[in-house]
Amino acid sequence: MNHIITILLLWLAAPAAWAQSVGVGTASPDPSAALEVKSTSQGLLTPRLTAAQRVAISSPAQGLLVYQTDGTPGYYYFKGTSWFNLTQTLSVSGQTMSISGGNTVTLPAGADNLGNHTATATVRLNNQWLSNDGGNEGVRVDNNGNVGVGTASPQRKLDVNGSIRQTVYSQPLNLGAGIQGHFPWTHNLGYRPTLMLSVDDTGAGGAGMYITLSYEHVDNNRTNIWVRNTGPAASFRVRWILVD
Repeated sequence: MNHIITILLLWLAAPAAWAQSVGVGTASPDPSAALEVKSTSQGLLTPRLTAAQRVAISSPAQGLLVYQTDGTPGYYYFKGTSWFNLTQTLSVSGQTMSISGGNTVTLPAGADNLGNHTATATVRLNNQWLSNDGGNEGVRVDNNGNVGVGTASPQRKLDVNGSIRQTVYSQPLNLGAGIQGHFPWTHNLGYRPTLMLSVDDTGAGGAGMYITLSYEHVDNNRTNIWVRNTGPAASFRVRWILVD
């Protein structure tokens, strides 16, 4: 009699169990899942089959998942009419982008392949900044080829909104009254640069008021910088930068 009562209770409880979620490693499985598995030290192991065993499955259900151990190993699922390997390799050849599963996409003609950091066509900024952090600063190029640094509307071939730092060369001098002379500058540039000269009027004698400067190229690697003092003796510094 006890056996009959036990069987009856199990039979009555079965519909309730079927309607609920099943949890493995958890007492409260998510109600949206038929099966929830939780573990911090173990994984879920799906059936492992060879390729021959996989294709021999009779009438596989759509969504069926197995792990293939030979050939091209990986997870395969049945998508209704054929098996699909979830592990795919993406490759690009010319205008064709393909995956190992056989699907291909034709890229637009003239598209850039920047995967090797080399543009294969003119890059169109489309009124956007060339910026390190993606913000509205950096370099902007308009449709006329004007380049702006720190400005979105450059008015010249190079328009800089801000200060420019350039290498400055200098030479300290002490020059007596009415003295002129020159000092050599060996630059080894291989050409004759255009220079911009100035006097740092921080020495004694009001040097900036009485000093005149000029230069002459000795050859493509050496330049003489001439200094003339038309006033009293003074201490000052000659500075110059390359213009080209």
